Amino acid sequence: MAGRFSCYNQIAIVSSNCGKFLLGADWRPPVELAQPIPRAVKKSPFYVAMLRMQMLICFGVAIGMPGTTAYAKWQAYLLQTRGLSAEGHVIGVLDHTKRRQALHSLSYEFQIASGKVVQGWDDVGRNYFDQLSTGSLVEIIYDPQKPERSVIRYPGKEEIFVVYRSFEFTLPIAIGALAVYGATVWLWRRQYTREARLLRNGEAVPAIVANVRRRSFNGSYWIIFDYRLRDDGPNHPVRKYRIGSRTASELEDYVRSATDQPVALVDPLDHSRSQLYVRGYGIATLI
Repeated sequence: MAGRFSCYNQIAIVSSNCGKFLLGADWRPPVELAQPIPRAVKKSPFYVAMLRMQMLICFGVAIGMPGTTAYAKWQAYLLQTRGLSAEGHVIGVLDHTKRRQALHSLSYEFQIASGKVVQGWDDVGRNYFDQLSTGSLVEIIYDPQKPERSVIRYPGKEEIFVVYRSFEFTLPIAIGALAVYGATVWLWRRQYTREARLLRNGEAVPAIVANVRRRSFNGSYWIIFDYRLRDDGPNHPVRKYRIGSRTASELEDYVRSATDQPVALVDPLDHSRSQLYVRGYGIATLI
C-alpha cells in the first residue's frame, strides 16, 4: 500500500512538473528584458533620423512655397522699375518645362548696352509660342545691374509677364503641408511613446509565432508575424506584428530573433495591447 502511495506521489510530482513546464514556469525572458522595471529605453537612430528629416521637409515646404512666390514678385518689380529693353532672338526650346500645358519655355540671347551677349530663358503662353521659331526676334527686358535677370515682353503690351503663383494659392498649400507633416510627426511621436511604454514596463511573456509572411516592393522589405500569447484562449484572434527593413539579410536577422525564442511584451495597463519582441528593432530600443 505504501508502495502505491509512493508511486502515486511520484506520478503527481512528475505531472506537476510537466504542467509547470507546459505553462512556462521554467521559461526565462531574454537578459535585456530581465532588467528591473522600468527598463532603460532610448530612441533608435532610425527614429531620430526620420524625425529630423520630417521636420526639415515640413519647414522647407512651409517656407519655400511662399518664399519662391515672394522672390518671383521681387524680380518682377525690379524689371518693371529699372529694366531696359533690348532686341534678342530665340535660340531653342528648353525641355525641363514640357510638363506645363499652357506655357512653353524658350531660350534666347540678346546684347546689352556694353556689347556683351547674354543668354536667358522665359516661359511664354502657347499662342505667342506658336508664332515663334528658332531665330525669331523677341523684345527682352533685362536688369542692367544683373543682365541674367530678364524676361520676354509680349508684342503690343507694355507690362512684362512673369510666371509666379500668387500668395493666395501658395499659402493654403504651405499651411496644408505644414499640417500634414505636423500630423505625421505627432503620429511618429505617439508610436514611440507606446513602444517605449511597452519596453519600459511591459510584462515579458512567452509567445507562439504561428505564421511568418515575407513581402517586398520596390527595394523595401517587410514581414508580418502572426502570433499568440501563452495565455490566449483558442478563440482569441491572432495577433499581428509588422516589421520592415532596408535589406533582406537584415530582415532575416530580425526573423531569427523573433522565432528562436518568441517573446511578447504586454502593456500592464491594457492587456489587449501587446507587441512581439524583436531584439534591436523598433523606434524605441532597450539600452
